[in-house]
Amino acid sequence: MKSIFGVVILMAISSAAQAQGVTNTEIIRLRAQYQELASRAADIAARVGPNHLAVAKIRERMDDLRKQIQEEERRIGGTTRAANKEHTRLKSLG
Repeated sequence: MKSIFGVVILMAISSAAQAQGVTNTEIIRLRAQYQELASRAADIAARVGPNHLAVAKIRERMDDLRKQIQEEERRIGGTTRAANKEHTRLKSLG
């Protein structure tokens, strides 16, 4: 019976790890976009001033990306917590 619980635990952990891998890739992509926009905003601000409409629009997009990054980070945390709870629950059964 313990081997079945071990397999289930490994499956839960594996599933969480796969979800984290996809999410980590997403966070990396979002952070790269954020850095690109930050660089563009700095370049434009240097040429036309920090209060230019183009800079303001880029900063709005950066804010949106920051929110998306935070959402992905929360999702990673939730996936990890769920896997850990399942692991603890199954471990207590067997």
